[in-house]
Amino acid sequence: MTSGSAPVERGLVCDRYRVARGCLDCAGDLAGALGSLPGAQQVQVLGAAGVVVIGHDGAVTPDLVARQAAQLGLELSPAGQPTHPAGQSRWWHSPRVLLLAVAELLLDAGLAASHLAHQHSVATGLYLATVAVGGIFPVRSAWQVLARRRLSIGTLLLAGTIGALALGVFAEAAMLVVVFSAGGLMEDYVADRARSSIRALMSLTPPVAARLQPDGTTAQIPVGDLQPGELVLVRPGERLPTDGKVTAGSSWVDQS
Repeated sequence: MTSGSAPVERGLVCDRYRVARGCLDCAGDLAGALGSLPGAQQVQVLGAAGVVVIGHDGAVTPDLVARQAAQLGLELSPAGQPTHPAGQSRWWHSPRVLLLAVAELLLDAGLAASHLAHQHSVATGLYLATVAVGGIFPVRSAWQVLARRRLSIGTLLLAGTIGALALGVFAEAAMLVVVFSAGGLMEDYVADRARSSIRALMSLTPPVAARLQPDGTTAQIPVGDLQPGELVLVRPGERLPTDGKVTAGSSWVDQS
């Protein structure tokens, strides 16, 4: 079969990084930023998998990549390293989730004080506390995007919350912050689960492929070194090392 992949150009060092923290969609021109590093020749951003592939001449180090990505609000770690430190608490113990839970409790207390106890001044204080606690992460994210002269949904939240506070509708401002924060958290959770599934599928790919040489022999090479148009031998029962088109032969293969 012929290889149909699009690897990094031959002769370049290929490094893969995973997005450990940050919004890849909000980061702006990540490929352009990393491509400006000295020695970087080719950058591929695989958004669905949260993976960045950098082809360079050997001068690009993980420290340089980390510093450049940090300017865009991202934390990149080499793909061979775990994205989360060993022993880290589960996701529901993260500061973002805990702050959202506290904000929800404050909002519920404010609604109870307003509609059940008719303590409107107390309710107002609880609503403002809800905005202050629940808005920490959304406001920080929106500010990072604005600092790069970009707009995002977080910018709308910030504008809407400021407008609601200016109009004196504190309950609506508090509910906006809680609902938006909860929606963003669930969106990130679902995206992380999807990326984890994609990475699990990618891990099924064989690390090496049997490339057919011009003299008819085969050479075991890393899959990342395959070039489009090269011939790969897939023996009966083996997994396909790359996408491509069958040019000769027929057999049973493992398509997982």
